[in-house]
Amino acid sequence: MKKIILFVVLFTSNFSQFTALQAQNPNIKRTRHWNFGEYAGLDFSSGNPIAIINSAMYNDGHGTASISDTAGNLLFYTDGKSVWNKNNLQMPNGSGLIAGAGSIQRVLIIPKPLSNTIYYIFHNWVSPDSTALYYSVVDMSLQSGFGNVTSKNNVVAFDLNSSLGTNEKLAATMHKNDTDVWVMAKQYSTNNFYAFRVTPAGVDTVPVISSAGIPDMYGNNSIKFSPSGKKLAIGFNLDGFELLDFDNAIGIVSNPIIFHGINTSTQNFGLEFSPDESKLYISEYNLATTAKRELHQVDLSSGDSVTMVNSFSLLNSVDSLQPGYIQQALDGKLYIANKFFPQLGVITNPNALGILCNYIDSGISLAGKNVGAGLPAFISNYFYMDTSTGITEQTKQNKLINIYPNPIINTATIEVCADVKDNKNIKAEIYDISGKRYSLDYSIISNNGNCIELSINRGSLPSGMYKLKIKIDNKIYTQSLITIK
Repeated sequence: MKKIILFVVLFTSNFSQFTALQAQNPNIKRTRHWNFGEYAGLDFSSGNPIAIINSAMYNDGHGTASISDTAGNLLFYTDGKSVWNKNNLQMPNGSGLIAGAGSIQRVLIIPKPLSNTIYYIFHNWVSPDSTALYYSVVDMSLQSGFGNVTSKNNVVAFDLNSSLGTNEKLAATMHKNDTDVWVMAKQYSTNNFYAFRVTPAGVDTVPVISSAGIPDMYGNNSIKFSPSGKKLAIGFNLDGFELLDFDNAIGIVSNPIIFHGINTSTQNFGLEFSPDESKLYISEYNLATTAKRELHQVDLSSGDSVTMVNSFSLLNSVDSLQPGYIQQALDGKLYIANKFFPQLGVITNPNALGILCNYIDSGISLAGKNVGAGLPAFISNYFYMDTSTGITEQTKQNKLINIYPNPIINTATIEVCADVKDNKNIKAEIYDISGKRYSLDYSIISNNGNCIELSINRGSLPSGMYKLKIKIDNKIYTQSLITIK
């Protein structure tokens, strides 16, 4: 029997998940402050988003970036053209950055590795005559800590023939060494990916080039890394996107899986992975109707290309909304820009399958400010939680829980890697999506001192999706999501 390995997640509230993620990944605090749209923004300092109304940036509907320090204090924000400090004042030399007007991924902020003061702003330009990717430099040690743009519009990639240069897609993830950063761009009208490495020495403008997938002409859809940086999703042309592998040690993209949507009249704008990387969400524009926004989900949990492609499903369709960027936040939710609308859409349970993800069109108010098509972009690993070890609410003792088979039809085996001193100190429970608790009928198969195997019987449990909770010697081990057929 093939063993299906599932990863441990916290069986806690969103705020507890936020607290746990902060404990494991301090870079999450760099994402606390969002500035975007028409003087709009959000402050996640409490763990929940609070609308801000004092932003100085009126964005023309597209990409923005914000950055906080590792303590969560706002440093600056930018639309790729101008740069504002934490007091909402334009930085010295903070205007005249070259950026295109129409890209939802036109700007990205990268802290210089091993520096506490230097930040790189990557920004792109696409026109009928030329394409270019630039970077500008911010030094936060200047202006009494309010920052100064010390260098701008440094060329990373440029081509007078727009069919050969980079398009508007821009994303970043950490190098395998956990110090350097990969900045990913895409060559216009080809299947070439450009991975630029940012190191303590600066920006390496000689890219690692890999060819995978199909040629891509459109720039106003997205490219996104998964939280771990091991997967890459990219929208292309009409009615399609790709899922690829990324080797974060050498910067190579490979193994494309091609997805086509429901019809050839849709064009995707936003892409985002769920926190556990089991789902991919796509915000699309249906060109056959007037401003119809469609939201789709793909289930990636099987790892099988055919199964994943066939899982492409429509979650929501609204005639009055226009699609935009999708961005994960530190509260574990996904936020969707509904263009020129004073509220963001929210996917409240993005790890869940289908409508259980609980998407809400008017999920968070912007206090009367309108969003554009873009939301702030971040390095994907800022939202990464290393589930290979997992954590409990008080310790980092959790290990993997293995369940096989999953989905469960009648019986299944659960393997919990934990030191079990007394087989009597075990309690197994299961919870449905409403929080109702059920006891599990189980027996102990083996206990070798490092891992214990339990055989569970489905019994009279109704079909559905559940969370598993096992308590062993006052430690809690949880697993989401298991399915009972």
